[in-house]
Amino acid sequence: MISRMRARVWPLALSIVLGLCGLGVQAEVGKVLYLRGNASAQAPGQSLRIVGAGAPLGAGDVVSTGNESFSVLELRDTTRILLRPDTSFTITAYDDTAGQESVALSLLKGGIRAVTGFLGKRRPDAFRLSGGVATIGIRGTDFTLRRCGAECAQDSATFPKLSTPVAFVVGRALAVVGEVTVAAANKGARRIVKGTPVFVGDVLTAAPAGYAVVAFLDQTRVTLQPGAQFLVEDYRFAPAAPATESALFRLLRGGLRFATGLMAQRRPSSLRVGTGVATIGIRGTGFDLTEAQSCGDQQAAANSPGLTAHVWKGAIALEESNAVVETGETVCLLEKGGEVTRGQPKPALATPRPDEVPIPDNTFGTRAQSGSESGLHLSVMDGHVVIFNEAGEVHLGPGEDGFANNLRGLPERVKNEQSLGRSDPFLRLDLRSDPNTWDAFDPAQGLECPLGG
Repeated sequence: MISRMRARVWPLALSIVLGLCGLGVQAEVGKVLYLRGNASAQAPGQSLRIVGAGAPLGAGDVVSTGNESFSVLELRDTTRILLRPDTSFTITAYDDTAGQESVALSLLKGGIRAVTGFLGKRRPDAFRLSGGVATIGIRGTDFTLRRCGAECAQDSATFPKLSTPVAFVVGRALAVVGEVTVAAANKGARRIVKGTPVFVGDVLTAAPAGYAVVAFLDQTRVTLQPGAQFLVEDYRFAPAAPATESALFRLLRGGLRFATGLMAQRRPSSLRVGTGVATIGIRGTGFDLTEAQSCGDQQAAANSPGLTAHVWKGAIALEESNAVVETGETVCLLEKGGEVTRGQPKPALATPRPDEVPIPDNTFGTRAQSGSESGLHLSVMDGHVVIFNEAGEVHLGPGEDGFANNLRGLPERVKNEQSLGRSDPFLRLDLRSDPNTWDAFDPAQGLECPLGG
């Protein structure tokens, strides 16, 4: 038994020593966390070195896996990156200094799966991953990326048939100023940026100096005011069946500006906005809601603010008070079902009216695709990713796929008949799990031609 242990330990120790010698004066920015098969690393201007589990990696290293091998790298911030067989990957630059965090990575060929660490949470725009025809901006997430030519079609023919799942993204941030966070059920809060996807159940919170404009699938738009908190309680948009549509938003605190979209135009009763003192019924409209501590000489109850509503287009109904507010009117209400005070001063808001913030054409649209095309294939499992190049950018959330094959062609959000990033057996390893359990992982499962066969 001891001899068997030595047989396993000596090659590993030798590979670590070789890795250390090859690293030279480079600062260690990560390591090879796990390896099955063989892999190499090469620093700029240095000889190729064989690496094994535990081998250190420095900025500039090009890490490559063999044809029948895969490995998992771990960066200092706990980001984990799986390299499938026949992959070359570069840690171009790495800086985790507080306030100037920056990570630049590059996929030269092959495929990876990545789960970002604390830098992606601490600074959402810290990560950049180049894929040749496009760059990936990583916002703290779990995703796969394939860069391939003719082998895209070859792999597609052998991989299990897994199509792009139905994504449940209902909205996206069009603009964000200052700090704004989003928190979903059973998940911690994370900062949002332009393009961040929004889901049913999300609570958006703006810092005192922050605000965000969010667009929804039916072109409804909301400007979250500084210090506000807003819940997407329900949202079902069905263009082919308007009678089944419904949306309920809830202002938990602070204020918002609201511009309705297609859903309210077709069936106004399908959309409502809840507040602490009134449910707002929609008449196809645009309006502002802000908390009120008083209405004229009447004061709101302690810790229970009232509401000021100003309509700048159309009309709204304060349902419990059986009151309608028309264009140009401002009213105030201090308690649910109470009397509405009219003729109030219009609230002074410095944030943009949401209907004046345009919705880019590629905010929600998808294009059907086979999934076998040559190019860069991106699949998002969790979080938020942006894929961009010289022509523009596309934002993706969980359950969405992206594609690019031309540096000057706009990246696309696609729905694949077969998603390479989701069907690839080598990319199914749970990177958040204990590495000690990975020996049981079978990447050949589901392949018509097993690994090494």
